[in-house]
Amino acid sequence: MSLKNALLLLFVSIPILALMGSCDDDEEKFELVNKLRAVGIKADKPIVTGVDTVNLEIVALLPAGKTIDTVEPFVDDTVSSFLRLTINLQDGETYTEKGALTVYSKTATVDTSAIPGELLEQLNGVAKLRYGVRLVSEGEEEIIVGDILSVVADDEALQWTAPSLSVEAPGDTEAIGQPFTLKSQIEKPQDERIKSLWFISSGTVKNSQALETEWTEAATGDQTVLIAIFPQKSRFFDYQALQVTVQ
Repeated sequence: MSLKNALLLLFVSIPILALMGSCDDDEEKFELVNKLRAVGIKADKPIVTGVDTVNLEIVALLPAGKTIDTVEPFVDDTVSSFLRLTINLQDGETYTEKGALTVYSKTATVDTSAIPGELLEQLNGVAKLRYGVRLVSEGEEEIIVGDILSVVADDEALQWTAPSLSVEAPGDTEAIGQPFTLKSQIEKPQDERIKSLWFISSGTVKNSQALETEWTEAATGDQTVLIAIFPQKSRFFDYQALQVTVQ
């Protein structure tokens, strides 16, 4: 196995507990958002070469009316095999109400110039660069880590592009009944494994990691559905959030 392929297999920029089965207690299912919940970090250039600046969007969910008290860079010291970067948080943040939940978004950048070129040469031109952020809301803490892959200038990975995510059901602001089938679609510009995860404001999702699944027992009124995707090779995290009215 090549060094680059080995690093690709180690890619992590997602809510890990969710994709490992999260919790044994049904009342604490990761996809059911009743407190601060990390969703992911969107990078405009998750694979780079040489010195570059990567623009980031930090994404989290909160119950409606809640806010983030603290957002700060997080340095992951638990894994020594990764080269660590510190993100630069930008001014301002966005709270977008979507029914029972609010989508929190904050922009940041990370600069790969902190990694010496001679070090990349020692690693055969391939290195995994890790960054992170810590969020706190009313005593609840979430940490999101993300990785950038640095490669040589002629590496084919630089040609990879972002998958396209669409939600076929429900439609945004649609009135729906229960049970309801959640359905999304992903178009892949290159062959890769893509993990997905639904988040909901109430009720139960039969399989939160399936592109098509059943949503039941949701509370009536305005509710929230969000789906996030985590491409394991190209690293182009993406998400879509919807507000629906459950009748």
